[in-house]
Amino acid sequence: MTHPIVSRKELRLLLTRWQSGEVAAPEVHQWAEDRFATDMWDPEDDVVNEVLGTLDMLDINLVIVDDIPVLLQALEMGPGSVDDAARLLEDHWKGIPMLQRAKTLVTDPLYASFAKAYWSR
Repeated sequence: MTHPIVSRKELRLLLTRWQSGEVAAPEVHQWAEDRFATDMWDPEDDVVNEVLGTLDMLDINLVIVDDIPVLLQALEMGPGSVDDAARLLEDHWKGIPMLQRAKTLVTDPLYASFAKAYWSR
């Protein structure tokens, strides 16, 4: 049985819509959650899967609009570049002051429980 494909084009569109404020983080999260690690959808390739997985866990990892440029940059990497894409994202996350980010997100219902967890570490 063939499943619908989550494409790079579709992910780019979602990210640019989020960046422009046309959709909000909860909608992005739900969209990704409905498509990641399910037997109903297939990612176009491993790089798409990496970015989709990031969006699926955006509440846990405190992913916000500011992170969209690096997600788009990862999507520019060709199929078979998942290791490079993962390294790019990992380096990006390492450069973020997560306690500061958690402090700004602690009252946001989508992020609150995970943001609070950063304070208890």
